[in-house]
Amino acid sequence: MVSTNEIGVLVVTHGGTLTEQWGELFLEAVQKAEIPCPTRVVWLVKGKFALPTLSPRVRSLIGGELGKALAAFESENINKIVVVPFYLFSQGQEQDRIRYTLGLKPLPPSETGLAGFGRGGVLKHRAKIVMTPGMDNHPLIIGIILERATELSRKPENDAVVIIAKRPGAESLEQIRRKMDMLADSMKVGGGFKDVGYGFIMEVKRTYLPDAVGDEEAKNTREIISRLKTKVSGNVIVLPLFLSDGIMNRLEIPRLIEGLECLYDPRPFLPHGNVSRWIKQMAQEGIKEFAAQNSQPIKTERSITRGKISS
Repeated sequence: MVSTNEIGVLVVTHGGTLTEQWGELFLEAVQKAEIPCPTRVVWLVKGKFALPTLSPRVRSLIGGELGKALAAFESENINKIVVVPFYLFSQGQEQDRIRYTLGLKPLPPSETGLAGFGRGGVLKHRAKIVMTPGMDNHPLIIGIILERATELSRKPENDAVVIIAKRPGAESLEQIRRKMDMLADSMKVGGGFKDVGYGFIMEVKRTYLPDAVGDEEAKNTREIISRLKTKVSGNVIVLPLFLSDGIMNRLEIPRLIEGLECLYDPRPFLPHGNVSRWIKQMAQEGIKEFAAQNSQPIKTERSITRGKISS
């Protein structure tokens, strides 16, 4: 019988700037998932962060590395590890880098500029690793978006919804477009909306000017919103597809949709309860995969501190 004290769960996320709010909401989401086995978190650094403004709890995320987390599990005789990527999508350079570093992907992806991978190359470890998918179009994630859309809609059959996400890199763009197509279809069916579309926004350090050279994504997204406005008798509802609060959902998207007369809810996914439920479900699926490999049922050890998190 496979026991959960033989399995560890590693939740991996990333961020350009580690703020107190982002770090605290991430840690709370993992804690509230109440994963029934030892759990650790790793925050992969991209860019700079302001150390003096962070509490000790959030500051503990800094300097985390995949290799250190694996070594910590192995020192506790935990040699089966479920890696849960806390990402909107399964595809992307960062996600591929994680797979490669863990030995789950045969060829190294291009450099991403992320710290937290050690000295590069595939990590040496004894553990067996299962990596779960990103959020993609999981029903719990669709539930968050549907909830936000229905709060703004009086008659869904007369309204349209546009979901805006940060544009991914070229290597994963087509895969993520397919995921967004599926997400839009699920929203249309599940919410009964007249139509659902999506667009992308670029992460740039300037005001959005839809007709500016190099800003085709902003222009395309505005055109999608304008086109849907001609198809519905009600409102066009715009929703951001972001994990946490930041410049994109609070400043850049409002600038992008300025003058289009649509309804906008700027809230990101955190701290919605479905995020913790998704983390728990991903951990459970990984645990079940280990059990299936051994063709044995799972035994939950209640003596283990539930939801224990260390960096």
